[in-house]
Amino acid sequence: MTRWTAADVPDQTGRTVIVTGATSGLGARLTHTLAGAGAKVVMACRDRDKARALADTIDGDVEVRRLDLADLTSVRTFADELDADADVLINNAGVMAVPKGTTADGFERHLGTNHLGPFALTGLLLDRIRDRVVTVSSGLHVLAGLDGHPSAAFDTDRRRYGRWLAYGQSKLANLLFAYELQRRLTTAGRPLLSVAAHPGVAATEGQRRDTSLKGRLLAGGTAQSPEMGALPLLHAATAPAVRGGTCIGPDGFAQRTGYPTVVDTSRRSRDRALAARLWTRSEVATGVTYDFSVRRLTLAEVEATARAAHAGQTDKAGRPYAEHLQAVAEGTRARGGSDEQIAAAWLHDSVEDDALSPEWLAEAALSERTKDIVRALTKQPGEDPQAYADRILATDGARLVKAADLAHNAGRKRLAVLDGPTRERLTRKYADMRARLGLGADD
Repeated sequence: MTRWTAADVPDQTGRTVIVTGATSGLGARLTHTLAGAGAKVVMACRDRDKARALADTIDGDVEVRRLDLADLTSVRTFADELDADADVLINNAGVMAVPKGTTADGFERHLGTNHLGPFALTGLLLDRIRDRVVTVSSGLHVLAGLDGHPSAAFDTDRRRYGRWLAYGQSKLANLLFAYELQRRLTTAGRPLLSVAAHPGVAATEGQRRDTSLKGRLLAGGTAQSPEMGALPLLHAATAPAVRGGTCIGPDGFAQRTGYPTVVDTSRRSRDRALAARLWTRSEVATGVTYDFSVRRLTLAEVEATARAAHAGQTDKAGRPYAEHLQAVAEGTRARGGSDEQIAAAWLHDSVEDDALSPEWLAEAALSERTKDIVRALTKQPGEDPQAYADRILATDGARLVKAADLAHNAGRKRLAVLDGPTRERLTRKYADMRARLGLGADD
């Protein structure tokens, strides 16, 4: 079996990856490798000075942003100030087996930092992530089985505190969240992937800090390097064949060391009822409610797309073609057209003129009604005028957009700059199509 290594990371040129905790052992390795593969890496870190020092050592496109997952105000600020969308979000930051304490929002530190912070961040960025969300868990999620389930961590005052138990509960929460997120994305028809990953036992800063007997026993003297520990995370974030709703971890004994592969997690981590309860409590705790409706391009984004696609193109009078698109969009609006029809007006010639491809249209974040109108208005080479008119009439909303198109094309000022034969030919052509569509003087 071929072992997957950092050399197998696909070319990341043109992609943006957000890495939380990017200055830690694993986070730093992720940042180095992804930037080296061509990605722009947004280093989301609590300590900006430490992040900038690391960024100075990286030969690649990196951007430092402050993010404290233990403070929901910081999480919201990060999401609000993020300049652009990203392809991948890697929820890597976390705390491990720290003494009892609370976050800025009053939550137990492990639960607040390792689960609630990433839960809120992912929800706030959901519409801005194009490819996948990777949530980093741990093989020690099985420790949560010692004391109920992760939602018990919401009630820290009602139980005796154990730092490894608290850590295990937060890592179980990571798995429950990652799997439940994929289920909800699938139900909503969203193509975004949610993948879990864990590094096995890696010689990270968190592991080195824990000198307790229990910590040494859990590490078992078998820790692998941060470079090896980062491999499952890199695989989850970049490998094309990765499936949502899976966990990537080391392939060695007890998932402690080794090369990345799909690994099994505890039965409790697959408990759908438990995941649903945790999700509800997390939404209430963070104030972040997930919206799984498919995000559509705004009219401003559609306009920008159309202008860029037709850049450099001119009409028969030598004017920038975007002027015609704007006139058709304004004419559609003036005729009472909906936003879906106005979007189609901006794009009505894009496929016919090869400015955009049919494949782009099929995958674009547009309503099916907008896509149907654009397809109806796209005249095929050699197509019979009546067949073209019939398709427009059979497509809801297309006739109004075509009326706006014909009105601008047949405008006196637009035709006046053409030579006589061309003006007469186009006048007849536009009048013929108006008649076929049953358009009157007021249409």
